[in-house]
Amino acid sequence: MDYSTVIVAVLALIGTLVGSFASNSKTQALIEYRLRMMEDKLKMLEDKVVEQSKVVESLKSLEQTVNKHNQVIDRTYQLETQSAIFQEQIANLNEDISDLQRRTNNE
Repeated sequence: MDYSTVIVAVLALIGTLVGSFASNSKTQALIEYRLRMMEDKLKMLEDKVVEQSKVVESLKSLEQTVNKHNQVIDRTYQLETQSAIFQEQIANLNEDISDLQRRTNNE
């Protein structure tokens, strides 16, 4: 058997193994890099979700405050309306009292 053939075969095997190892290492490093990038993006999205949930809670609180304010405005409007009616009734009663006083003074 010719040793040169064996040496060439062994060198080819070593070359193949080194090439495969280098290729696998590079691929694994690339996959790990991409995985880290995706994890970073996921973390960023999770932070945004937390931030948005805080904004939603703030909006709910603000909405409750606005609703309370609107209720106060509605009640104030109702009170003003009733006050106007009462003032009109008082004015009418004062006229009636004045009429009665005039009648009693004339009799």
